[in-house]
Amino acid sequence: MRALKRLKDVQLLKGLFMKKLLPVVLSVALFSPSSNAASQDECAIWLCLPSAFPAGCAAAYSAFRKRVRKLKPPLPPLASCVVGGGVTLPNGVRSSVMTYDHGLAALVDVRRECVEYTRDDIGACVRWKTIPRHWVKGTRCRTHDGGETPAGCILTRDYVDVFADGVPVGETYYF
Repeated sequence: MRALKRLKDVQLLKGLFMKKLLPVVLSVALFSPSSNAASQDECAIWLCLPSAFPAGCAAAYSAFRKRVRKLKPPLPPLASCVVGGGVTLPNGVRSSVMTYDHGLAALVDVRRECVEYTRDDIGACVRWKTIPRHWVKGTRCRTHDGGETPAGCILTRDYVDVFADGVPVGETYYF
């Protein structure tokens, strides 16, 4: 049931992106002087990445992968894509600052953790809590004699978050 709700939320987010933000990005990419822009495909990364590169974003995805392979930042400087330093969103709000955060994140697998022990000498666990699979940004999986850090870590990936005036746009993209 949760997976179905999650799928509907993602579909709703993609729909909103396609109706509201994609036209802004395309107009910025199409009407920016080419001497000032990185490339139209690279500039489209700014809009396609927050919604995980939906249909119509294949060229932006290719440009993104090419930038990452060449050890460049995942997104080009926004100033090379926008004339006038800002973008007017379809709802009339002017976004003056678009930024992104890029770093490493560790994926921690689902696990059980004891939250209550008996009070006798044995100290056996009497109540458990299930911690769902989740990402921990700003760290990587590390293996040592006592296990791994963070506990239950199974994978390290890069991530990117995009912000418009400090407000997250879309979901975190892991790659």
